[in-house]
Amino acid sequence: MQFQHYVGIDWGTQKHRVCLMSDDGKVVEERWIEHGGEGLAELVVWLRKTASSPAEVAVAIEVPRDAIVETLMESGFRV
Repeated sequence: MQFQHYVGIDWGTQKHRVCLMSDDGKVVEERWIEHGGEGLAELVVWLRKTASSPAEVAVAIEVPRDAIVETLMESGFRV
């Protein structure tokens, strides 16, 4: 499957660094996301504004589980 966007997340205990890239590998935007409910909700809103469908966004993160992974998967993103 060809994804529309790719997201790399550098997981942290207080904040996460997120890099959003287009399907051709160009950085679209980078930002910090707070670790917590409000920050995760902002992340989902931001990613949904960028892509027409969460299923078209591939997310890479170095942890196999945590609130951020669960939130993204529950929102339909491919993690």
